[in-house]
Amino acid sequence: METYSSGETPIERLKEIFEEHGNYNMSLVGEDRDVMIHVVNQGIDAYLEAFTESSFSDDGYRLTCDVSPKDMLVLLRRLHEGFGMDYDLIDHAWSLRSGILDTMDVEEL
Repeated sequence: METYSSGETPIERLKEIFEEHGNYNMSLVGEDRDVMIHVVNQGIDAYLEAFTESSFSDDGYRLTCDVSPKDMLVLLRRLHEGFGMDYDLIDHAWSLRSGILDTMDVEEL
């Protein structure tokens, strides 16, 4: 397990991990679903980045995500930044980021 400070995992390392892994699939409900919808619906952000290679399916309860390695970097950055989220949603965003990274043997403290 690699360990870094919160939000400080080097982007080069994240890129390497997720390119090796390939698309990342997850199914989200509740606040995790709400967070994901929020970050995806931001569209093009200040970094001129958006979700362009991923697919999402929402049945009103469960959001199924197939996130490309390139889009995963956008997702992880947005989850850490919490732009436009209220405090409760930010906690869920950080938790979702942590959970994703944990599955890749990366821990952020």
